[in-house]
Amino acid sequence: MRTSGILMPVSSLPSPYGIGSLGAEAYRFVDFLAAAGQRYWQILPIGPTGYGDSPYQSFSAFAANPYFIDLDALEQRGLLTHDEIARGAGRSTGASGRAGPLLAGGAIPVLRAVGRSEGLRQRKGRGVHR
Repeated sequence: MRTSGILMPVSSLPSPYGIGSLGAEAYRFVDFLAAAGQRYWQILPIGPTGYGDSPYQSFSAFAANPYFIDLDALEQRGLLTHDEIARGAGRSTGASGRAGPLLAGGAIPVLRAVGRSEGLRQRKGRGVHR
């Protein structure tokens, strides 16, 4: 049986911030693909970008690019305020959209809170697992 899909980078998803994220629009796109009879969504690398903001020169093979974190979802969960997102958007430049300054200044406490709210746990020496 033949199947089909589409190649589209996460950064190409619609967003009011200039770069797509793995949030509501990603879910909406997957629903669209399913309704269109597509089985696969191939994405480009999503690791932190390296020299020249290239996804092919990532600093890590395991980490995800913080640009793709959906800050609106964090706001809905009460982990960020609208004012924090607006201040971050005002200080950012280029492809980093609104995520860069916010995540650079205090990402660890926010990401830990997200992990706790999702029921994730830390295993000694093994990283975060469900």
